[in-house]
Amino acid sequence: MEYVLSVDEMRECDKKSIDVYGIPGIVLMENAAIEAYRIMTERGFRDAVVVCGKGNNGGDGWALARHIMNGGGSVRVYYTGIPKEGTPAYMNYKTAEKMRIEKYGIGKLSLEEQEGICIVDAVLGTGFSGELAPEYEKAVKRINQLKRAGNFVLSLDIPSGLSGETGRKSVCVNADLCVTFGAYKKGLVQNDGAEYFGKTVVRNVSIPPELLISDTALFRTPVIRKRKIGRHKYDNGTVTVIGGSRLYKGAPVLSAKAALKSGAGMVYTVVPPDFGKLPAGSEIIFRTLPECLAGTPAGKMNKVLDEIMKSDALVIGCGAGKGWALPDALVEALVGFPGKIVADADGIDPVLSLHKRTRLKNIIITPHAGEFAAAGGMRSPDMLQDLRRFSIKNGLPVILKSGLAYAAFPNGKVYISAYGTPWMAKAGTGDALSGVLASFLAQGYSMLDASNIALYLIGATAVRLAGRKGMLGITAASIIEGFGMTGNEIIEK
Repeated sequence: MEYVLSVDEMRECDKKSIDVYGIPGIVLMENAAIEAYRIMTERGFRDAVVVCGKGNNGGDGWALARHIMNGGGSVRVYYTGIPKEGTPAYMNYKTAEKMRIEKYGIGKLSLEEQEGICIVDAVLGTGFSGELAPEYEKAVKRINQLKRAGNFVLSLDIPSGLSGETGRKSVCVNADLCVTFGAYKKGLVQNDGAEYFGKTVVRNVSIPPELLISDTALFRTPVIRKRKIGRHKYDNGTVTVIGGSRLYKGAPVLSAKAALKSGAGMVYTVVPPDFGKLPAGSEIIFRTLPECLAGTPAGKMNKVLDEIMKSDALVIGCGAGKGWALPDALVEALVGFPGKIVADADGIDPVLSLHKRTRLKNIIITPHAGEFAAAGGMRSPDMLQDLRRFSIKNGLPVILKSGLAYAAFPNGKVYISAYGTPWMAKAGTGDALSGVLASFLAQGYSMLDASNIALYLIGATAVRLAGRKGMLGITAASIIEGFGMTGNEIIEK
């Protein structure tokens, strides 16, 4: 499991490594420098300009400069100030001074540095938040100017100027690569920091692994169970998608196709009477529910409601239209529904309202950031913490579709999906996700496992398509059609 640590959790790991395990702070710093040097050389760089701050991040930079010199490379250090005496950072500064490593104040950092070298950002670490002090802002801007001039920028632990906790930034180093030590940091996976996630590598610096544990982690690559010979279509789960409107006809169809293409045995789509002509020639079974929309009491359930009640999983809301309300006859059905419920898009608000009154069983919602905010989820700059609190308070899992995808559960655990590409952010992708999620819930997977598989199938298929057909051509429909090949890679052997 790859965990994602908060600033306080990482500080505690460092402290326990030193105080309990007896690993000196100078050793942790030395190991960080060794790993940074290894990353540098793996990418073909021998020479570097290292920009150091006054704290531990700067100490990593001073130690790295020594390794560069010892390795036969050319190195110059530009620094914002001298580290505090008695600290590991100061010890590395003094060693560099004794080795006569070239060093200059930050004001001497020139844009005339040669092109094609490595610029190392060792200015600020994960503890930074807020606005940059003038000397740090100057250093960050100068590093970015050197990047634009054709140099490679490597950030140590986190790009300077990015909050290690919230991932928010004002002015920030635009790193080509970040080597972070011990574990991923929260600031690298949310808000502005999410753009650095794909450019971050984690390296161990000898912190004991039992310390590097958190309630936030990356999803592992999932596994789809093998199917036994002789299974009937009803053994593979029945999904019903309830949604659609005269203006939004494609959304429920995409959701239903995604459910079918990801293994559900039977898929129904229930639409309102003004939906228009129902698609023909499809494995998806279409129904209309006029009685519900007319406000017929739940006691007069028709055949369609009976079919809904027999489903293993429901998708509610895709394309239903803003301001949509749950039909009267459906409300009582949902309260007693024995299967799993996925509320997406226009279904989130009415289903969540019903859940708050009745505590529906086995419900999960899949909002994007705007829908999550509208539901009262966004309350602070720390999106991950807001997501965790919302899930716990409301007693339901939430998949949040944002820069990355996040799944929170009422036990306080939050998981991050590392798969996908920004090019899949198009109309219909969320509808497809809700269909895949419902499919695996209907097939008997847990909320956790179904969430992992659904996010993997959507994201990994999009990445595959980007490589084969080009990033611009990715659509929800093409992702759905690609599920088969992506799924083959994770089916249990």
